[in-house]
Amino acid sequence: MVRAWAPWGLEPTAVVFEQPPSASRPAALAAAIRAHGARALLARLLRRRPFTPPGVGGHPPHPDAASFCRAEGIPVVVVGSLSTAEAVEAVRKLAPDLAIHAGAGILRPPLLAVPRLGTLNAHMGILPRYRGMNVAEWACFESSPVGCSVHFIDAGIDTGDIVCVQSLDVRDVRSIAELRRRVDAAQIALLGEVARRVVMSERLPRRPQDPREGVQYFRMHPELAAILEAELRSPAPLLASAACRSSIHV
Repeated sequence: MVRAWAPWGLEPTAVVFEQPPSASRPAALAAAIRAHGARALLARLLRRRPFTPPGVGGHPPHPDAASFCRAEGIPVVVVGSLSTAEAVEAVRKLAPDLAIHAGAGILRPPLLAVPRLGTLNAHMGILPRYRGMNVAEWACFESSPVGCSVHFIDAGIDTGDIVCVQSLDVRDVRSIAELRRRVDAAQIALLGEVARRVVMSERLPRRPQDPREGVQYFRMHPELAAILEAELRSPAPLLASAACRSSIHV
């Protein structure tokens, strides 16, 4: 993300990391449930376990994010949990105008209230229709338009005001891994465009979501993923309705 946005002169003022718990597993689990609630904790754990399709060796390892930031001269703030009062105070001391969510899981209202303009998130699906997990795969599986969205984060899961949506042409995609790479690159670029607009004008279009508009998706079952993988690898993948040309709209 930092490297993708560097040509635009965008660099974070600071990056906040959660410190991995050092307590025993039962104690750490109990503390996490107290901090997040059982349902929110389950969503956090599922989000941190991206699906690896059968026969695919996964993504190449990324350098440690904190080490990367320090090497780039970006200040690093480490907190025990983003849900604690201490973490909220640490972020408040940074006086952020805008926060960018980068895979930290579900954020609670006290933290969301700190950035003056709000917290933005990039999502690998077209909102409001596709909320939740593996939404690029689910859209492809359902022969629906594939794309990404940028939205403000609220107390729900992918339910905050939509800033913009970009549909993608994925007719040449031949694997789930390739599909995810394509959508991931697009969402990072789209989020960067939105952040640049904030820097230039601080004004963004916002379209509130109606909870009834979309569907909450969960991790795709391996058997369904195997079916999708086979369809993508076939000479004529079943993506007729998903083969929309690239476009951006609010």
